[in-house]
Amino acid sequence: MKNNFLKLLSTIFVSLSIVSCSNKQNIDVKFEEEIDNDQISYEITDANNYFDVFENDNYQISFKDKTDVFKIKDKRNNYVWKTGIDVEINTSFCSVLERAERRNCMIANPVVEDGLEAIYLALANSFITIETYQIAGGNNSVYYIGSCYEGVISKLYKVRNEDSHYKFVIDYANTKDDPLDIQIKVDIYFNELGYDVKILDQNIIGKDTYKIKNILISPFLGSSGGRVGIYNSETRTYDIQNKDFENGYIFVPDGSGAIINQTNNDVKDLSAYSSKVYGQDPSHYTSYSSSNSPVMTIKAAKMPVFGIVKPDSSAAFVAYSKRGNEYMSINVKPDNSSNTQYCWAYPAYEYNFEYFQIYNKAGAGYVKIGDDRNHYALQMQYNFLANEDASYIGMAKSYKNYLIDSGTLKQLENDNSSNIAARFDFLMADNEDALVGSGRVISTTASQLEKILYDIKNNLKVDEAVISMYGWQGLGKTLQHPGKANLSNSVGSASQYNNLIENMKKINYEVAFNENYYLINNKKMAYLNNASKHYNGYYNKFYDYDLEYINEFSNARADRSYDFVVLQHQALSKKVNYDNFTVEGISSNLSSSSTNITRYNATKYLQEAFKYLKDNNITVNAVAPNDYLWKYVDRYFDADAYDSALLIENETVPFLQYVLNNTMEIYSPYCNFSFYDDRSICRMIDFNMYPSFMLTHNSAYYLLSTNSNLYFSTQYSEYTSLIKNIYQNVNSALGKVKNALWINREVNNNVVTNYYDNGKKIIINYNNQDVNVDGKVIKALGFEVI
Repeated sequence: MKNNFLKLLSTIFVSLSIVSCSNKQNIDVKFEEEIDNDQISYEITDANNYFDVFENDNYQISFKDKTDVFKIKDKRNNYVWKTGIDVEINTSFCSVLERAERRNCMIANPVVEDGLEAIYLALANSFITIETYQIAGGNNSVYYIGSCYEGVISKLYKVRNEDSHYKFVIDYANTKDDPLDIQIKVDIYFNELGYDVKILDQNIIGKDTYKIKNILISPFLGSSGGRVGIYNSETRTYDIQNKDFENGYIFVPDGSGAIINQTNNDVKDLSAYSSKVYGQDPSHYTSYSSSNSPVMTIKAAKMPVFGIVKPDSSAAFVAYSKRGNEYMSINVKPDNSSNTQYCWAYPAYEYNFEYFQIYNKAGAGYVKIGDDRNHYALQMQYNFLANEDASYIGMAKSYKNYLIDSGTLKQLENDNSSNIAARFDFLMADNEDALVGSGRVISTTASQLEKILYDIKNNLKVDEAVISMYGWQGLGKTLQHPGKANLSNSVGSASQYNNLIENMKKINYEVAFNENYYLINNKKMAYLNNASKHYNGYYNKFYDYDLEYINEFSNARADRSYDFVVLQHQALSKKVNYDNFTVEGISSNLSSSSTNITRYNATKYLQEAFKYLKDNNITVNAVAPNDYLWKYVDRYFDADAYDSALLIENETVPFLQYVLNNTMEIYSPYCNFSFYDDRSICRMIDFNMYPSFMLTHNSAYYLLSTNSNLYFSTQYSEYTSLIKNIYQNVNSALGKVKNALWINREVNNNVVTNYYDNGKKIIINYNNQDVNVDGKVIKALGFEVI
């Protein structure tokens, strides 16, 4: 008996080894630093005046050493941008002097900046600012140190034999109040579009670099607002008054895209916008354990881009990250917040963070920062736009050009079809509690699905469709293993799936399997060697108390997600001839794992997973994919139709959809979950998104005790008329521009006009009454193709 038991254990161990190690490839995911061999030729020494550093047909760029401000004069519209507010003295400067000296100081400086302490004045001027932890008595306070702050030594140098290359060198050894052993060397490259900022990992040195929380690049570029003190000779004091706000708006990639007007807010302490690009890393949360929030959360930015427009001056800039995106956040501070009266926007790159370190089994611990900083290179490009390009559409065009030139996006080829596709996701089976173990609820079988699809084609007149099957394995959606392909006759056998796929191809319907390679639970698999670990050494855990069957989850390590993709494809392809797959989880979530897999490494594993599918001739559908995966994506599912609806956000815009237009098919959120009224149909047409539905054969009532209980209404028979109406309306508009390039979007009194390069334009009326546009009546909440 003992020998049999040991033999059994040996068999189990070998099986686990095969699952975790087979097909493991040597993927190069390590960060490789480039070598900095640049030699400087001379230092910019004119401290008080602007010194010309670069000029071409579009720009004249100069630098002021005293405030570390670059001035960019755009010759196309004569607008002048400054990377800081370029103010040397604030009201507190004179007030600290003795009486006679104070009066002379005021007379010599009749107009000064008000409302900015010295530390914020440096922030508002400086080209580079670090946000640092001040560690004292176990409390980690955070504060800004601008490159022109008192005691900080910063110099601009010309690089030898390169006309457009400079180095900006900063030393914090003598910083007032808190000297730091930190030196940062910044490379600046001027080009025909604007300038490129790069900080190599090797150019951040010193024993205190672990104290850096964030590095900010020109946070006050394009800022508006402020407050000044004007000297009153009679009262011998400064009279305080607000500056005029320069008309402008900030674009942020919140959801589909959002516009934030640069206005003087009456609301004090209005919440800022701050979004981590690709979302917050679970391994960097304060605690290893988290749960779904009952309050609204800001949507994660899917792409590292933002910009500011000055419409009255026909001037704008768009800024996007080329490297270090995984650690970047985009931030907008409205006026009356953060000790300033300005509205400003900036990128921040994270180098360290706080977390709760547990030191005993009772859960006691303390908050600390990482012992070492993140290691990576950052690179940020600033493109300046003028005249007709000075808008969020101009920003989208500029960013899209970069993505195409870099190989991230590629224009689609014409498919000679004048009909759009619709997306139909079907839940096949999920799990619930049973008297012993778990039970299974079958919502749709393969044979039932085939009958439904024929009905959609023949009776609802949906000409083209892509279908994804959720819970297609025998175990059901919540418990099926992402690295296996265990089929069941009761849900769908190999022969049934093969017949389904082949029959649907004949009617222009493509059938895909779906898998979530990110979210795992301990009933599906052990966390050991599969789940990612928090920086404090514990497995990441997430609790979703809205779910009925299992509510504790972890997320798979990125290298294991790659393994799962490979293993499942190999297992499934031996049984089914498929060429479509829908990936979720890893498409929209990015997690490191303790100190073993960095956020940078994780992106490389996920890219390799998607590349593996493409190399095996699989058409890849991805649920809300982050931009580092777009190169491998054919269809974008669940595209955001709105922003986060923050108080400071004034308008939702289709920036994401415009960038991706004609590079992949873009699909809306599920129409049978509140996105189905006339206004939603208008939005699908306006944003160039195809309709989507989550459906089942059986009633959703039977899902109430499963983790699919959030799909509250899915039965196909209840939605036939809705599907037909939505598809025919959207197809009647977007079918006419299916292979065309979207070239412009104009908004006037809630009426949108979209222009396409095939000569068509679509007018969408969001008003509750009819409108007349160029002699054409557009119905309330309606549209016309002209």
